[in-house]
Amino acid sequence: MYSVHKGLMEMKLPFSNRLVLVLIFLFCANIWFLFKGSSKSWLGFSRREITLVQRLRESEDQVRWLGRQLRLSQTKHKKVDPKTPQLSKSQRCNDIHICIVCSGYNASRTVVTLIKSILYYRTHPLIFHFVSDHSSRRVLNNLVTSWNLSHVQFHFYKAETVINDVSWIPNKHYSGVYGLLKLTLPQLLPASLQKAIVLDTDVVFATDIARLWELFKNFNSEQALGLVENQSDWYIPGKLWKNHRPWPALGRGFNTGVILLDLERLRRLNWWRTWRGVAENNLLTLLSTSLADQDIINAVITRQEGILYRIPCSWNIQLSENSLSDTLCLQSTKEVNIVHFNSPDKFNSQQNYKQFFINLHQTFLQGILNYRTHIFFLPFVSSNLTQFPITLCATLSFDRLHVLEGVVKKWKGPLSLSLYLTDYEAVKFLEFHQSSKLLSSRTNIGYHIVFKEGGFYPINFLRNVALKFSDTPYVFLSEIDFIPSDGIEDNLNLHVHNLLKTGGKKVLVVPAFESERYRADDLPGMKHFSFFIQGTRLTQAPDNPNTRCPYIQGSIIEQTDNPRRDCTRFIRGSTDKCGFRGDQNIPRRTKSDLLKQLDLGEIISFRSRVWPEGHSATNFQKWRSSSQPYPAQWRLDFEPYIVGPRNMSRYDPRFTGFGWNKVSHIYQLNAQGYSFLVLPNVFIVHLPHTPSLDIHRYRTSSSYRSCMETLKTEFIMETDVKYQKQDSR
Repeated sequence: MYSVHKGLMEMKLPFSNRLVLVLIFLFCANIWFLFKGSSKSWLGFSRREITLVQRLRESEDQVRWLGRQLRLSQTKHKKVDPKTPQLSKSQRCNDIHICIVCSGYNASRTVVTLIKSILYYRTHPLIFHFVSDHSSRRVLNNLVTSWNLSHVQFHFYKAETVINDVSWIPNKHYSGVYGLLKLTLPQLLPASLQKAIVLDTDVVFATDIARLWELFKNFNSEQALGLVENQSDWYIPGKLWKNHRPWPALGRGFNTGVILLDLERLRRLNWWRTWRGVAENNLLTLLSTSLADQDIINAVITRQEGILYRIPCSWNIQLSENSLSDTLCLQSTKEVNIVHFNSPDKFNSQQNYKQFFINLHQTFLQGILNYRTHIFFLPFVSSNLTQFPITLCATLSFDRLHVLEGVVKKWKGPLSLSLYLTDYEAVKFLEFHQSSKLLSSRTNIGYHIVFKEGGFYPINFLRNVALKFSDTPYVFLSEIDFIPSDGIEDNLNLHVHNLLKTGGKKVLVVPAFESERYRADDLPGMKHFSFFIQGTRLTQAPDNPNTRCPYIQGSIIEQTDNPRRDCTRFIRGSTDKCGFRGDQNIPRRTKSDLLKQLDLGEIISFRSRVWPEGHSATNFQKWRSSSQPYPAQWRLDFEPYIVGPRNMSRYDPRFTGFGWNKVSHIYQLNAQGYSFLVLPNVFIVHLPHTPSLDIHRYRTSSSYRSCMETLKTEFIMETDVKYQKQDSR
């Protein structure tokens, strides 16, 4: 061993090379000694120490490898396709102006997908200009405020101010009069705004919008409209069907779903007089437009071709019913920059790349962006306030959808519902709504989507949204898993008229009950459904030990008539066959029916077994025999379901998850001097459901309960100081 070492040292090699060889020699020597059975190496290291050194070396090698991979990844992302136009620093500082005509609740929903796709790729400050009616302004203004985006501005312009300028034009297009409003943009938008990208609500971006903005630089001194050629035979007379007479156009014409609009030049060209004269002239023979503004703009271009700049087809790949985008565009370009679903039936195109484009659209249906809130997610029509002066307000998550129809069938008046959903769940909710005859037939339900953020259910934030966007003078603050008694609306209307409209600070208490056995046996389609939930474990129903009921979140489980058979069928995202559907007959629930069930022990006052403090002030014993409203003496922890004025205090949004969220609201009302009157002939019954994750946290986490107690103490002190509350507790 010594001779080998000496030989190494005498070799005529550079010092660094000799050092490496010596280190290798020492390592091999250690291994040789260990293999000979020695417990220590010749350098004095034990087997354990050498093993630890080897593991340390392996870890260092892994760290170095991961570092190399990270550097390679960063380098890869910094590499840019030379075919992709790049933006200079000065270009990246420019504001990009985007104009969208958006009217109605449906358009307010679809435009969100467009906005998300723009935001996903954007590298510039953006300024959105929305031309909208009252309903969409209300929805969009609330939505974009909740997004709280940096370097993005939103401006709104009243469509009502220019509708008369185009309403004289007969239009067969499904967009109606709003499909003609692009013609008015040069006069409607501020005179200081020189250029804008004009977009339909049904387009989706697959690249940075700044690249489209850069095309303005290619305009010559005359060009004022940048358009993509129409990708169908619509403007070719007699092509689609015999005697087809379209408006005049150059060749195939041009699609107006994406427009580069030089507003300054159009104003100089007296655009208003130009398009109006062309429209009047053609309407003498064509009688109406079929494609709204697109027909008129194409007719203008046939007379003034010089104003046209032809945009490459990849900036408006059209998926209309008669689309030829496969042959007219996609065979000649490798780029997909904008996809345009320009058809009432968006996803039934026969285009070869249909699924790719649908996937792109679905991607931006799902989220990117504090609690994003989309009010009036579906069309809403205000109710007759004389007939329905009370709105039922409630919140729900995706796993409560199956009870929605039951509540809607019982409550004929307006509802204001806050739904806490992911973007994907919002899409599934839309499908659920469209598949329900009952829900789709009701237009007096305001659905307000609050998109999921964080790990706790923001119950009071949701309640405030539902309360804020109710449109009646009085509200019934309930929950979605409570079924109202028969005739509740007429009774509440009468009590509101007799008790609340007379003045004074009063709220009406609606007594709450629940099933003693926590079953839904008397509900339609629910006779053989037991809700004995323990997370995802198998459990045995206490009233039927031979039946196992597996539970899966968001599903209803069918239990067969045979108690010895397992629960095997799971209905995910649907309750057509065994859920609580509105097309089934809901049993009558009168006070006399309820009293019988109370006597039999089938029904008890709500949460009387686990939280009697919450509702004991209602005095259920007195309620049984009462025929007149009576006062309830407020107590700490009182949390009844109430009817009151819409302008009452909001809930404290600091309370999230489980614990004191509703109690805090009642505490605040009491501090403000409200009295509580219990109604004798109305009630609600709680539907069984799975325990929430927040309840589990409250029951199992001491830190959760500690934080809740701290917040509760702070809230009480703040409220007492604010309202100078003197009550002893």
